[in-house]
Amino acid sequence: GLLILIFSMMLSPEIVIGGVPGREITVRIDDFLLIMLLVAWLARIAIFEKEGIHFVHTPLNIPILIYVLICIVFTAKGMIFGFSNPLKSFFFTLKYIEYFILFFLVVNIIKTEKQVFNILIAGLITCLCVTVFAYSLFGKEPRVYAPFDTGGGAPASLGGYYLIIYAVMLSFFLNSESILIQLTMIGLSLFLLPPFIKTLSRASYFGFVPMVITMLLITKKKRF
Repeated sequence: GLLILIFSMMLSPEIVIGGVPGREITVRIDDFLLIMLLVAWLARIAIFEKEGIHFVHTPLNIPILIYVLICIVFTAKGMIFGFSNPLKSFFFTLKYIEYFILFFLVVNIIKTEKQVFNILIAGLITCLCVTVFAYSLFGKEPRVYAPFDTGGGAPASLGGYYLIIYAVMLSFFLNSESILIQLTMIGLSLFLLPPFIKTLSRASYFGFVPMVITMLLITKKKRF
């Protein structure tokens, strides 16, 4: 399920199911798949709890739950007092919560190095597909965007995606002893650079430098 989710988050098309003033309400396959995985995971915990399968505790659990609670409370307050559109606010908040659900699913489902390897390979294949699509937009669109963004209205989403990919590649480069892996990461970085620049996302540009600095600070080898 997680492997399919990796592909669907970037490659599945958006489906418009309605709209509110100033914005369409869209869903993708990954929205449904994420809920299905959550239900299956909770059922698995409930059924096999006596066999040692339980909810994994991490240092982020409490901060995440507090943040989600704050989002829900203040979103509800905005709806009650008429500060925000109820339907629009509901779906925005739901999308935020989905990211945290994904975090909990990954932490609780991934147990072995083989699973991690499979996830990374799936992520690499997805990234290559997304990048080839982005290159296909060169000369056709002023800004490149992700495959799911059929209307081309959110190039910053692709820019943010590339920031995450660059962080993963930089971590491999800084922590790997293999020259081949390091050269591969350099080659992939150069391959992704033109589409990243072509997003014309200022937020992504500004986020690139703090990302690099953070990765240098937390790497074990301290390669400055």
